[in-house]
Amino acid sequence: NTVGPNAANIWYGQMIMADANGDGRYGNDDDREFTGKSSTPRFIFGVNLNAAWKNFDVNMIWDGRLGSYHYIEGRGVNSSILSNTGDVVPADAWTRYYFYNATEALNNYDNYDPASDPDANINGKYPRLLSASSSMVTNTFYLYNSSYIKLRSLQIGYTLPKKWINRVKMANFRIFASGENLLTIKHKDFEGVDPELGSSLIVYPLARLFSAGVNVTF
Repeated sequence: NTVGPNAANIWYGQMIMADANGDGRYGNDDDREFTGKSSTPRFIFGVNLNAAWKNFDVNMIWDGRLGSYHYIEGRGVNSSILSNTGDVVPADAWTRYYFYNATEALNNYDNYDPASDPDANINGKYPRLLSASSSMVTNTFYLYNSSYIKLRSLQIGYTLPKKWINRVKMANFRIFASGENLLTIKHKDFEGVDPELGSSLIVYPLARLFSAGVNVTF
């Protein structure tokens, strides 16, 4: 798993296995450290905004959370490791995953450098593909910032002028259109279904709903 005896860290694409306690062994249980991050957000907030102009009115509800993190194990198991029962590799694995010439590294351990190997891909976004899920070690590479801001609802209405509706003996006539779950602002690297739903990948996303109607008063 390592290339070069003097490396301070072991690189698997953008994931680094560090020797945190300095014992010369990389990424074992003794190298575990607290990340200081939690799925419990630091801040939860909501804002209700109302505005009107002439006969038009708008209502918006925003809410969100900041400072929350979720570990998405499924991303590691499904995206970076081949299962024992399947042999399907993504078509773009050549560019997405870290890999090097393992045979050359073994035979030329002291001098092999994947950075100078044109057949290696040390800049892959994801760690190298392995053959068994047992090789999946909990790590911060799959710890995602699950903060978000959502436009929970938006309603736009228009009230007909009194001079129009007085002719048909109405006191008020308002038409409106509304939507729910219209916009989610999230961290650019979040790879889950929805940050509000946390770490689960086997979940149906929140539906985006639209509706329209009228309010009539006689």
